[in-house]
Amino acid sequence: MIFRDLYHPEASFLILPSPALKGIQDYAALQLRISLALIQNYQLLKDLTDTLF
Repeated sequence: MIFRDLYHPEASFLILPSPALKGIQDYAALQLRISLALIQNYQLLKDLTDTLF
């Protein structure tokens, strides 16, 4: 995962990732997977049409 826990030196405690931030991160990962799948589908379709015509 890209996210790292942040250490706050003045307060001497760990700031844990919030649930909202986790939700945003999961949503961004899902969007990326969808985008990659669309690109792969487009490439497959393009290869197929190049072969047929």
